[in-house]
Amino acid sequence: MVDFSRLFVAVSLSRNVLDEAFDISLKLKRRFDFSNARISWVKEDNLHFTLKFLGDTPSDNIGTIVEALDKISSGHHPFSKRLKDAGCFPGS
Repeated sequence: MVDFSRLFVAVSLSRNVLDEAFDISLKLKRRFDFSNARISWVKEDNLHFTLKFLGDTPSDNIGTIVEALDKISSGHHPFSKRLKDAGCFPGS
């Protein structure tokens, strides 16, 4: 039997962006009634910017994926980006 992991490629956010994004989520919670929605709010330290959702991936492939991403990212420096929109994954 093959084990799978739900994977995505993401970049970490700076502390000030994390704080601001989390503040926005708190404002959303206070402003709208989500009592009938199945929402799992992300903890502040787990917020991230997803580059690519890989989905259910065989666990045996994780090492190869990490090596490829390390190789690709090693030639790049931190970047600045202005965030415009936010989204979420639909419920399953």
